[in-house]
Amino acid sequence: MIFCAFLDPESVRKLSGMGVLGMDSLIGILRALLENCLLAETTDWQTGPELKAAVQAIPEQTARMKAAALLESLWRRDRFAPILDTSEASIDASPAQVALANRNHPDLDVIVTEIPMPYSTGTAELTAIEAFHSSDFAANRQRMACGVILNEGQMDAAGFFKRYLSRLHLVTTKFEVWDYMIGQQFGENYYHCLKWWVGFLSEAEEQIEFVIHTEGNQTHAIQQRLNSLCEGTCISPLVKQHDHLPHERYLLTNAFDFDLGRGIDLFDPTTGRNRDIRVAISPRLRI
Repeated sequence: MIFCAFLDPESVRKLSGMGVLGMDSLIGILRALLENCLLAETTDWQTGPELKAAVQAIPEQTARMKAAALLESLWRRDRFAPILDTSEASIDASPAQVALANRNHPDLDVIVTEIPMPYSTGTAELTAIEAFHSSDFAANRQRMACGVILNEGQMDAAGFFKRYLSRLHLVTTKFEVWDYMIGQQFGENYYHCLKWWVGFLSEAEEQIEFVIHTEGNQTHAIQQRLNSLCEGTCISPLVKQHDHLPHERYLLTNAFDFDLGRGIDLFDPTTGRNRDIRVAISPRLRI
């Protein structure tokens, strides 16, 4: 559902020299990445500034403004993930060379680059910018942008979080769930589901805020349960009571917003496996 792509600044420069069709392709690629992707960044933060410089050098004003606005949206939504290790790179290595050296990184799906073959072997797909829309990555990204629908019992809780939401830990330190129902009916299902949420959040390497927004009079019981589960972890839990919330349920982070379907209640308390659920990245919303 969430992908991670490296975009070579040289690829932006290449398209900027290809006229109207090149600019149209660049805008389309940036919009696709904004929909459900992180951008792989070097650990010394080279890629973002170089991408910005490449966009600012686009000669056509309208295309430059559109590309700059999309890149700014990626910055504001904390989509740059510093996963590309530069510790063994030469001082003059380009971000693309660093990306190729990190091609086996488990969180890296594709490298869009203009560096000519041969490439080192690795797991991330490689594509030139003009072939982006015909790449396997582009097809998988588009398919998963529609969301995930799981029949009951397909995955255990740990597997679900690892496959679909674990990359949030690369860029996000605050998770807010809006679930009007948990505060009204804090039964066994929610009681057990919270432990799987906490298990996922506790995998973070830094302090995490976990906020549940709900209705009803059981917020104190939820807070007590969370305090117990989060003791000794990196998680600071908080339950906020509201009078009226939307019927829909959401997970909001600084990077992505999700339609959460069942809210907190994603897993069967007796089996630990998923209920029939749909989770999808939502258009940007703020409640």
